[in-house]
Amino acid sequence: MARILNHGAPTRISKSRDIGLFKARVNIVDYIAAALLVDDPTFELAKFNGDDEYRCLCPFHDEMVGSFSIYYTSQQFYCYGCGEHGDVLDFVIIRNEGVNDVMGAMKFLESTNALESVAKYPITSRTKASLGPIDPAQLATWHAQLLDRTWLYDRLITDRTIDRYQLGYVPSKEAIAIPFWQGLPGASPVKIVQMRSLRQDSKRKYFGYKGFYGSALFNQDFLSTKSDYIIVLFGTFDAMLARQDGVLAVSPNGANVYRSEWTEPFQQFEKVYIVPDKGNANEVKAAQQFAAKIGPTAYVRSFPDGDWGKDYTDWRMDGGSAYDFVDHILDTEQDRSF
Repeated sequence: MARILNHGAPTRISKSRDIGLFKARVNIVDYIAAALLVDDPTFELAKFNGDDEYRCLCPFHDEMVGSFSIYYTSQQFYCYGCGEHGDVLDFVIIRNEGVNDVMGAMKFLESTNALESVAKYPITSRTKASLGPIDPAQLATWHAQLLDRTWLYDRLITDRTIDRYQLGYVPSKEAIAIPFWQGLPGASPVKIVQMRSLRQDSKRKYFGYKGFYGSALFNQDFLSTKSDYIIVLFGTFDAMLARQDGVLAVSPNGANVYRSEWTEPFQQFEKVYIVPDKGNANEVKAAQQFAAKIGPTAYVRSFPDGDWGKDYTDWRMDGGSAYDFVDHILDTEQDRSF
């Protein structure tokens, strides 16, 4: 939810500190890009739908597909995921503890030398979600570099699953590469590659590989499977582990991600169960919106109660079985279509 900004009571200031003139000294695109790059070396900003809008991952909520837009002409930002919005001073207020009003934001910018030393960030041009299928040789190279699989083993992912999906490791990003296969894993094109950072200090756990990002569905080949039902989880590794367990589950690469071309395949199932993480209000809302786009055959489900964690991986790591999970999800007493 977007927060209410406190711009403070009217304050008499000199012409040299006029708010309008002050903001004119800071290009919001350059400032936000530079500020986020300092916090996260994996940060990427790209032109989006023309020359006026720039898009990146939102710094105010966790997401895997960028919904945070910065507009050059209006010098405003807006997140289509969480609703945060404003100008460069609002950005400073929201992002920095102890900065509570416009005057404080102006002082912050001056004290950090932001007005004179904002570094120009090399912005890439992007009007489409992806450049096209990634070179299989690149995937093979990353896969061969995944020598230490401990992080995956700790999440119950087996060697067979790792090899099946051709998970890899990208040293320059210190991240696991997760190909989103358009069809059968290992035997179809890959247009989207998601990265899972292994850096302890990373501000972003998930991000897209440059040039190969956009809206995508993990385990997309399941949409052509003949079954009475299909389950939608909000987590790539959750869907990966579920498939390993024999569960028909898919996952979008972001809670707020949906593509219109998924509607018809989803509607071929008698029931579609969308399961947001336990205790995550944003995902519950996203699940309701996801279900509404599919229609009356879609249902929002909740995980079983108990002190065991928040998602499918936590459920399994805490001793829960795939059978009990599916049995709970298929419980008709929970039915509530959208």
